[in-house]
Formats: sequence, C-alpha cells, structure tokens
Amino acid sequence: MPCSISQRLGYLFLGGLLALQAACAAPGRSVVPPATVIKEDFDPQTLDDDDFLLKPPSGAETLPVDQTAAAAPSLVQLDGFRVQIAVVSSRERAGIVRNEAETKLGVPVHVYRDPDTGLHKVHAGNGRTATEVESLRRLAKSQGYPEAFIVRTRIELPRAAVFGPEPVVGFRVQVFATSNRAAAEGEMANVKDTVGHEDVYIESEPPYFKVRIGNFRTREAAEGLIQRLQTYGYDTPFVVRTQIETSTAQTTDN
Repeated sequence: MPCSISQRLGYLFLGGLLALQAACAAPGRSVVPPATVIKEDFDPQTLDDDDFLLKPPSGAETLPVDQTAAAAPSLVQLDGFRVQIAVVSSRERAGIVRNEAETKLGVPVHVYRDPDTGLHKVHAGNGRTATEVESLRRLAKSQGYPEAFIVRTRIELPRAAVFGPEPVVGFRVQVFATSNRAAAEGEMANVKDTVGHEDVYIESEPPYFKVRIGNFRTREAAEGLIQRLQTYGYDTPFVVRTQIETSTAQTTDN
C-alpha cells in the first residue's frame, strides 16, 4: 500500500530523531578522517615534471675539478698577476692554445672560463706584481700573441717562494766565535777570501756570533773540510749540527 506524503515525512522525522539520540548517547566520540600516509623516501627527480626537477640554472657549465692542488700540495694560491694571451669560445680551442703557449713561452698557462660571458680566457705565468710579468707580456707579443696584456687574478706559486724554504737540519764547520758582531763579520770576509768558500754564515747564539762554513747533509762530508781548513791556519775547526740551506747552488754535498 503506497505511503502518503504525511507518512513519509513522519518516517524522515523519526529517522532524524533516532540519529540525534545515538549522537547524544556517545558525546565523547567523533569521526576522524583517516591519516594521510607520507612517503619519506620520495625522490622528486623521478617525476617527469620539468618545473620540479632539480636542474642547474640555464647556461651553467660544470667544469672539471682542478687537480693542481691535489697533485702538487707544495703550491700556494694567492692574488697576483698573469698575462692574458687569448680569449676563445670553446674549451677545446682553449686547450690547444694553452699547449702551444706553454711550448712557446716556457711558463705555466691556465684556462679560465668567465661565468658571465661563457668565454675561455688563456692566462700565462704567475707574478706577485705586474712588474714581474711585464717581460712575459713582451715575450708573448713577440711569439704571436699581439693582444697580450696583464691581468690581476689568482696565481699559484711554490710554497717555498711564498713562505721560504722548509727548514732542513744538516752540518757546518765552525771556525770562529765572538761576542762582537763586527769582529764576526770581519772574520767571515776573511774566510771567504782565504778559503775561497762563499757559503760562510754568521749564526747568532747569544751572547756569541759564530762563523760557520758549508751546507752539508752528512757529518762525514763536513769533516772532509776540516783538514783543508787546518792548512789555512784554523787550528780547531769542528763540525756542528744546525739548520742549513738546501738549494742546488748552496748545498755543499748531496
């Protein structure tokens, strides 16, 4: 038997009343939507979205790592001057120019990429002042680089040229000691004239100034000088262990 409109309204009212009673019977309960699961191992680069991928900025170029410092830890980088001999558009061409210039000029040649223009600049030499590379600039012009000019940039020099040679302990022969500096200088000049040695030094050990000869790496080599000194009238020369100079011109023995 079909329901009348009034009966339908009554059923709807009754349903709403029952739902209200159920809600009042459990006042502390509420419906909580299920939590969203977050995947922590998400990798944005797996998406095919060009706006989201982690890309370098337009025009950026990844340059090879400079291995100079790793291969030669004795080099020090500092501000200085070089001679710019060329500017080219490609890295390959810059490498060719660099190799040719090293042969012609006989100095280290470096390639620097200007990040603003993308051009590769070829720089030659290393000088702490502009005066030090002026002769190199003139040489470059005579060797086919007419536009060569001096630029301020970062340079590389041997550590010894910046901080001095590493201290090396060796041996010298002492021939004289005095508390008077002038007397020590006079004796040093006398030793150079008499014995013919240029590697003669005054070492200060207060209150004395000591005149010593040579840059010997071994005691045996230093002792070889003693007999010769005795023929020149030095009665009591003796070997001392001290810091020496080790350049090719100054080292008395190997």
